[in-house]
Amino acid sequence: MSQDGSPVPLAWREGVVAGDTAQYIFTSGTTGLPKAAVISHARWLMAGDSMQLLWEITQDDCFYCFLPLYHGAASMSLTATAMAAGARIVVRRKFSRSEFWRDIRAHGITF
Repeated sequence: MSQDGSPVPLAWREGVVAGDTAQYIFTSGTTGLPKAAVISHARWLMAGDSMQLLWEITQDDCFYCFLPLYHGAASMSLTATAMAAGARIVVRRKFSRSEFWRDIRAHGITF
């Protein structure tokens, strides 16, 4: 599925402020029970903006995601960075060693 680039309806964002919770990322629970780390909209956006600038990501880039979207690297780092740059994301259900390079070529993956 592809996004057409049209503006997000204002009603979707009505009442949302930077400090509101955007997502929860759960720890692995290696030192006890898993715990939720609260990620605000501001923190999520800052992560994306920072990485986009650091790595010089542009809208011509394409990310390859084979992690579950609830994983911190996928839900925060990858998606926030791609969205900050207007870049594409290709999501694969699970990692495939045999299909990796075919996927890279077929989708023009740069990250």
